[in-house]
Amino acid sequence: MKKYVFIPLAILTISTTIYNYIFPSFRILHNQNTKSNSSKSNSKPTSKTPITLILSLAIACIVIGILTTINEPIYIFPVLIILSIATHWFIHYSPSRKYSQKSEKNIITSKKAGETTFTKIREYIITEEKYLSPDINLNSIAVFFNMSKGYISQLINVHAKKSFNDYINELRVEASQKMLLDQQYDNYTIESIGLECGFTSKSNFYTAFKKVVGQTPNQYKKLKK
Repeated sequence: MKKYVFIPLAILTISTTIYNYIFPSFRILHNQNTKSNSSKSNSKPTSKTPITLILSLAIACIVIGILTTINEPIYIFPVLIILSIATHWFIHYSPSRKYSQKSEKNIITSKKAGETTFTKIREYIITEEKYLSPDINLNSIAVFFNMSKGYISQLINVHAKKSFNDYINELRVEASQKMLLDQQYDNYTIESIGLECGFTSKSNFYTAFKKVVGQTPNQYKKLKK
């Protein structure tokens, strides 16, 4: 076979190698970097990605060498077929890909478990009116649910989109808004209502109320009544 015949075959071989090895390798590497940035605790880079890149280049060089030395084209096509099958299996069915799929399932399962746990914590705080107690803190909730303070704080940050203190204070402010407009508490001072809702001082009550409502308790009461 003349040399010019090997040119399209060489191009075909290189294209096959790039398609089967290099493109998927960069895709895997990109996905791993993305998962690592968003959830480092649930993803782990695989060491097979750089190996795959090196192996793809080596195979391309070997096949090009074969194409430039053999004299019969019949040998070329089995090489291409075997190479394509082998690379397809390595990329799509290798342990690294299975690990990646397993990690994605674990992330989804962990997320659902976190949502369920947060719902239980929220119901406990609201239904039992724990937010009205000035003694409520992360430690008391952690003891009740037998969990770490850090994990509970993380759940509230993720699902309530605020810190634990802001979350509790928001519930207290909502309760105080109802009391301020309820005639049953007309004989209560503003400070007394704040204490009833779990705030430890008048200043803490005013600060939290204005942060949530945008007004002081007195201004809110005058405008609403």
